[in-house]
Amino acid sequence: MKKNINAQLKALRVLKDHPSFGGRSVDFDNAEEAKLMAAIGHTPSTAPVRYGVADWFEYFRATMGPVVVRSFAGATAGLVLLLGGWMTTVNAATNSVPGDSLYGLKLITEQVQLRLASLEQRAVLHTEFAERRLQEVVTLQQSSSVNEDNVRVAFDGFTREVSSANSDLTALQETGSADAVATAGKIEEKLASLDVILNQSATTSDADAVSVAGAQEAQDASRSAQSAAVAVVVDSHTETETTASATEMQQMFMRQLGELEARQSFDLHRVDVLRKARANDDPRLDAVDLPTTSELGSIEKNIKSAEVTLNEATTEYGNGNFRTAFDMLNGVDGTLQQIEYGMAQAEIAITQAMTETSDDRLQTLETETPSTD
Repeated sequence: MKKNINAQLKALRVLKDHPSFGGRSVDFDNAEEAKLMAAIGHTPSTAPVRYGVADWFEYFRATMGPVVVRSFAGATAGLVLLLGGWMTTVNAATNSVPGDSLYGLKLITEQVQLRLASLEQRAVLHTEFAERRLQEVVTLQQSSSVNEDNVRVAFDGFTREVSSANSDLTALQETGSADAVATAGKIEEKLASLDVILNQSATTSDADAVSVAGAQEAQDASRSAQSAAVAVVVDSHTETETTASATEMQQMFMRQLGELEARQSFDLHRVDVLRKARANDDPRLDAVDLPTTSELGSIEKNIKSAEVTLNEATTEYGNGNFRTAFDMLNGVDGTLQQIEYGMAQAEIAITQAMTETSDDRLQTLETETPSTD
């Protein structure tokens, strides 16, 4: 029985693909498809399918595009967050002063700016950074507790920046660049404006020895750089007279002349203040080494004599003796500078004596005032 069943199953397996029972071979399918294509007039192409660059690009865009876009978007977002955090930190460092944790970053940022700048741009940038150092000095001096070491760091930074500006200007002049005259004018103008801040730093009522010494050194560096800038313009104008060099040189001369005249007038006023302080015979100033009446008269005479030299310098400039005219201005500047330093010492001593006496009186009153408890 079992043998008969196996024989029947074998016969069925042989007949299962026979056309009589509906079976279709691959050849049969291909033959029937060819008959159908011929019936509808279709001629099959025998050329192989080839894909071009556009086809592959479209394939990549459709399959890989979304993945790449998502990755790029993520990377961009991360970069934005990173740069955003960096810029926030840099902005915070802008207002830092020596002693702050972000002050080093402030200096690094400035160095990056200098590396990206051209030679003439670097020279001017140094003067802008010198201005920052003076702003730091003012901020430190106005703080509740002045750290002398940090004040010194700021003043030293100013001196370095001014020296670097001078070096870059010299290098620019040696290249024969036409921008040397304009750059020299910008440097001289900027440093002249910074002299006002330096004078305030040296003569402020609460100035300490470090501030006075630092301001004096900074002024020496600034005036040396100003003289170098003037020399660049005068040299250029002497070699080749141009409208630009003539204009720049005249602006320099008038700026320095006006600044010296203003200082001369203010210094005469300071002499009057010292003379009144001595005449008042205030006991609080007994320990203060004030200039004598004779010394004050000599100081006043020297200040007034500067007016004669300034007039002579103006005449020399009008006659075309530019170097002589600027040298005379420098001489007046040096004379006034020595006088101003001496008066500043007396003014600071007076202010300190008056302040200490007031503090002692206030402390005495607080001690003598009965408690209300």
